[in-house]
Amino acid sequence: MTVVLISVFTPLAFFAGSTGNIYRQFAAVMVASIAFSAMMALSLTPALCATLLKQVPKGEHHAKRGFFGAFNRMFTRTAHGYESLVARLLRKAPRYLIIYAAIGAVAALLYTRLPTSFLPAEDQGNMLVNVQLPPGATLERTQNVMQQVEGWVLKQPEVQSMVSVLGFSFSGRGQNAALAFVTLKDWDQRKGRASRRRRWRAARSAACPASATPSSSRCRRRPFPNWARPRASPSACRTAAARAARR
Repeated sequence: MTVVLISVFTPLAFFAGSTGNIYRQFAAVMVASIAFSAMMALSLTPALCATLLKQVPKGEHHAKRGFFGAFNRMFTRTAHGYESLVARLLRKAPRYLIIYAAIGAVAALLYTRLPTSFLPAEDQGNMLVNVQLPPGATLERTQNVMQQVEGWVLKQPEVQSMVSVLGFSFSGRGQNAALAFVTLKDWDQRKGRASRRRRWRAARSAACPASATPSSSRCRRRPFPNWARPRASPSACRTAAARAARR
């Protein structure tokens, strides 16, 4: 097992790029720790066990008083209880196999139903905007781009405020990098699905005015996204069905 772990962590030290710089130190620490643990298990641990676990001379009994006596009695009771439990389980093996299969089925169902991420994606009321311009872009150009981004973001009714930082982003530092922190309004002050449908339709109408030709590449009919599709209530569906039946 030790050799397997060392063979797993050793290739991480040869990764290239920024990822390699992170994993190289981790791999070196893990390989050194595993090798040191193996050396301890093969050399010092047997000698320490031989010193602590002394052989009881023939004819003598283990300690029956004090701490060691209480430990021996507790260990004996635990071992006998475990043996009796296993014996009872073996006598009713089919029943417990069915219970085990049910537990496995529930675990498989939860595995398919629960979110796959470590933390579920929830709206925390904050967004990060990472801006990266082409290499060589000046600070003035980056500032102009951030002003455009800020102008568009602040026009959204769900946005409360925005703070921009020039020269730094999660992609690196430089004149072509920028970062923005966007704070959203409270959930009660947001329009929701209906507001997004109206904005999507307005954007499509602006891209496809009535004077544009149907063959224009910008004005080809695109299907509604899931959040922009109109939703009919059950009462509206029943009313439409009744009208169709009367006709």
